Amino acid sequence: MPSRLPRGARRLLPAGALALTAACGSWTRVGTETTPKPAQTVTSMLDENGMFRQIGRLAAGGPTPFVGSVALLPAAGDSVLAVLGLSLQNRAFSFERQGDQGFVARYHVDISLTRDSAPPLTITRDQTVRVTTFQETLRNDESVLFQEPIQLAPGRYHLAVEVRDRRGDGQSRAEQDLTVAAFTPGQTTAPVLVYDVTGRGQPGDPFRGILNPRGAAAYATDTLTVL
Repeated sequence: MPSRLPRGARRLLPAGALALTAACGSWTRVGTETTPKPAQTVTSMLDENGMFRQIGRLAAGGPTPFVGSVALLPAAGDSVLAVLGLSLQNRAFSFERQGDQGFVARYHVDISLTRDSAPPLTITRDQTVRVTTFQETLRNDESVLFQEPIQLAPGRYHLAVEVRDRRGDGQSRAEQDLTVAAFTPGQTTAPVLVYDVTGRGQPGDPFRGILNPRGAAAYATDTLTVL
């Protein structure tokens, strides 16, 4: 379920990422701290994917880079609804002109969830991106959102996501371990960052919203929407 973002939503900054990165360092006894080398500090600041991974996001570099997040929501019975969201950039794809209708790019997404003593769950999706002008094909900000709801039984999974440009050879992959715990009556979810959302009446109802996979806010704003 892909979504295009308007140009006004571009140039995003990961909200709170620097603070979270600093808070995730290893524990040391007072008086035994070591000062990082300048090269290490600069490398850490420039490693955007590493920063996203430290705050729990999926992140892949390479020819078709993306950042992703997974929202875990209660579903019918003891099952859990895992909503995967991916943030992508137009410039990562190979566009081709389609007459007077603008430009079109196509990409393929492979999703794999594996766990012990159970068959793997695989999902494949082919998506299309359409823009009206050549300038839009060059956007290097968050301009495409992919989203996939997946109903899971409680358990520990290994999630792998691969995105491939169907017109070129570029593909990128990201992986992470995912713990899916059943929701008990009265239990709430962890905070979920969204661009837009409509409430669900029952746990079995579909999720109607757009995730904010990067947890990002536009320049000159300080507000994020949290589910």
